[in-house]
Amino acid sequence: MVADALSQYRITRTASADITNSISCAVLGAFAFQKFTPGGIGLGVVLASILAKALAAREFILGETIGGWYYSWFPPEPSLAMTTSVMVAVMAILAAFAALSGVISDPIQAAVGLHRRRLNKLLDHLERDISISTQSSFRPKDQYVARILDTFDMIRSGLI
Repeated sequence: MVADALSQYRITRTASADITNSISCAVLGAFAFQKFTPGGIGLGVVLASILAKALAAREFILGETIGGWYYSWFPPEPSLAMTTSVMVAVMAILAAFAALSGVISDPIQAAVGLHRRRLNKLLDHLERDISISTQSSFRPKDQYVARILDTFDMIRSGLI
């Protein structure tokens, strides 16, 4: 009972890191690329397009400068291999960032009282489960929010 509740709490911590990654990708995409990139997939697609344009402009027959102008009007489509490799690289970087994202998100969550509310909810559920001898009833919703953001990222990127 307690082990299951703690396992559910651990899932919320992972979901919190995923949500922080999604928000970070959206902010990075908005400020760096003036694009809406709700997650790693969207960011990977945008970066693959930029890379494809830069590579095509560099190999343009009339030079890189004219190639840059030409491909700003007629952007090249990145290959599937390039898009996949850039997305894998972005996802690897985001995985490393997720391990450290608590440094950013934990103080914010503590300041707004989210940690305290979540822990109080865990303790209330544990108390209720122990007093009436039921299975763990602690089922936080954070993991669903993270998966909704991931699904939105895939829809926005055209994968679904």
